[in-house]
Amino acid sequence: MPDFLLDAPGKGKVRISWVNQYSDACIQLSIQRSYDSANNFRTISSVESPELPKNGFVVDDPEAPLYYYRIMYVLRGSAIYFTQARKLLNGFTKTVMPANVDSNQITTVYFHDTIYAQLSYWDFKKFSDSILTQTRDSLITDNLNTATLKSYIPRGNWIPSTYIYTDRVGNLNINIPDAEQENYSIIFYGADDKVIFNIKHLDSPQLVLDKASFMHSGWFTFEIFENGKLKERNKFFLQKEF
Repeated sequence: MPDFLLDAPGKGKVRISWVNQYSDACIQLSIQRSYDSANNFRTISSVESPELPKNGFVVDDPEAPLYYYRIMYVLRGSAIYFTQARKLLNGFTKTVMPANVDSNQITTVYFHDTIYAQLSYWDFKKFSDSILTQTRDSLITDNLNTATLKSYIPRGNWIPSTYIYTDRVGNLNINIPDAEQENYSIIFYGADDKVIFNIKHLDSPQLVLDKASFMHSGWFTFEIFENGKLKERNKFFLQKEF
């Protein structure tokens, strides 16, 4: 049966992407949605070129994440196929589907610069779905060769780090007592988990970074590694200067 992927390109948006395995035999392809996973589906869009091997559609609606989505394929001879209904749930994925499904395609999933898994196309697809439905983590990829798994940090239950924190004037303090005995590295991330800079080897227990190093105010995420293993993933907030 045909299938599709869901991801959230922004707040209040849901992107549906698919691979059309029927090629030119597909004469109509429609996106349908419903609050119910089994009933009351209605068509919200029919694509202009249903025969394209790969395509997608973005729903821009504050309630878009609340719906279940499915795709209806109409083939020559009036055969009709529906995908299973799917809802964008807890996690977040940003993936790109290939124009042609290759069963030999292998995707390497990284977690903190370490290989977490190497999966075939269909196993990767199942893995991506599990991130959405069973976790609040993020899976980011620009193609199906590599992907990065990011841990979720709950905002409502945020507990400031005892290792990295801001002081009264807004500068960032790093305080790791055994930095001279162990091998510590730190990665700092900005918006969309983009790396701002990293400290490859912390050789002093105490270090102060000027807030100007981060260019703007707001939330920043960091990861502390001890001897190559994740010690802490947390965040801090830099106040805006007036």
